[in-house]
Amino acid sequence: MQCHLFTKQLYLDLSRTHHTDKLREEEIVKIRQKIAKMLGWEDEYWYGSDKAVKLKKRLKKETILIILDGNWKEIHDHLEEIGIPTSCKDDVNECKIVLTSRLDGGMLFNDMKMGAQTCFVVETLPLDEALILFENTVVAGADSVVEENIIELIKECEGVPLAIVTIANALKDETMDVWKNALQHLKNCTTMEGKKVVYSCLEWSYTHFKGDHDVKSLLLLCAMLGYDDISMDHLLKYAIGLDLFSPIDSLDQARNRLLELVEILKASSWLIELDHRPKFVRMHDVVYDVVREIASKDPHPFVFKEDVIGLEEWSKSDESKKVCIPLFTLQSCP
Repeated sequence: MQCHLFTKQLYLDLSRTHHTDKLREEEIVKIRQKIAKMLGWEDEYWYGSDKAVKLKKRLKKETILIILDGNWKEIHDHLEEIGIPTSCKDDVNECKIVLTSRLDGGMLFNDMKMGAQTCFVVETLPLDEALILFENTVVAGADSVVEENIIELIKECEGVPLAIVTIANALKDETMDVWKNALQHLKNCTTMEGKKVVYSCLEWSYTHFKGDHDVKSLLLLCAMLGYDDISMDHLLKYAIGLDLFSPIDSLDQARNRLLELVEILKASSWLIELDHRPKFVRMHDVVYDVVREIASKDPHPFVFKEDVIGLEEWSKSDESKKVCIPLFTLQSCP
């Protein structure tokens, strides 16, 4: 349908911006830059109100669908400041804005002064649709014992697609004993409030990862880096610096190894492929939160620090042997 109604679709994940009454200037600029890149503008600074005007004019030139994912109720105060037109009724090309949020829909949209035409809840999957999704992912047979365990597993997933796909991927080609172990884990797991279902599925899948240790290490690295779309080039640099792919004899070998591991993570629903940015991957915000929680408990040899504040004190107490620091902070490194 969108192919006929809209000339372009722009998707923005806002779930990781700071949920405060006022967006910080750098966050506003980052959102502008994301939109600009999707519109084909590269290598341009997007600071200042004049850039918001420029962006708004560009968005009004076509019939564009703008999807803002992971909203909170204060975001509407900043759309015009960012450069997203909230009213295009007088324009020939009328853009449309779709807002999604995990907040209660009534609470979110009652507070918003954007004249939303429709507000609806996206329900979890009913049992029959959840069963189809699970079987299409795991490619299960029609054995009655298997079917019985599938239904029990799906009920524990509570119709959440991410939970269903993650646990189904982890159970591919596994024995019935492993299936029963997964089911028991989901029944017994009590953890982060509000994320019990997805967390327990991801936690079990992580501990039963098919493949070598490099897959887990790369996943943890993605979570340490991921507040935004994750650059494959940055992943390669960090992975080489942390010696994650040892033994590797050349840059080409390291790049090929990275591509192999990323494909494994995408196939298992841990990473998301970006059609509009082929050299980047993304981590679902729920997956990001869960992997960071897992990383805080799972021993691993490195940690990512966004700045060097407190680095000397950290180095005396933390058991990690390696640290990642963004390049722009190295000048003040002790």
